[in-house]
Amino acid sequence: MSDDERTLGDRLGQKDEPINLGGGSSVYHPWPESERDPERYSTTDGEPPDPALAGYDAPAPKPIDPETGQHGAYWVLSDSELAKGFVRPVRDSYIHGKCGTLTRMGRKLAETYAREPKFYGATFCATCRDHFPVAEFHWDGTSEVVGS
Repeated sequence: MSDDERTLGDRLGQKDEPINLGGGSSVYHPWPESERDPERYSTTDGEPPDPALAGYDAPAPKPIDPETGQHGAYWVLSDSELAKGFVRPVRDSYIHGKCGTLTRMGRKLAETYAREPKFYGATFCATCRDHFPVAEFHWDGTSEVVGS
């Protein structure tokens, strides 16, 4: 079966395989099949995920805005999950190794990285206006790779 013939649900079960969202963007599904608990996840805009994108099975809760290159919202950990504490410092900016520029992110995204560093497989570059694997970025002021 080719990638085009596989359903979104089939593709989401493969955490280590990028999912092409069109427009040159691919993201990695942030959780394995057994952890798709809506109580554990929230969205950056606080709204439920777009059902047209497969709801909680979607790689992002809202589609990409062609003007910005960013999704309308991103998955984050819920407040109850974040309340369990952080395993890394809360950092809100990183450098893209390919273009050398800084991107800042919102607090909930930064806290999600701090609680679960491997939650995201890709992140956004504000200069390139696209998503790239987290291995291409390091935290601002450090040599530490994002997502490590």
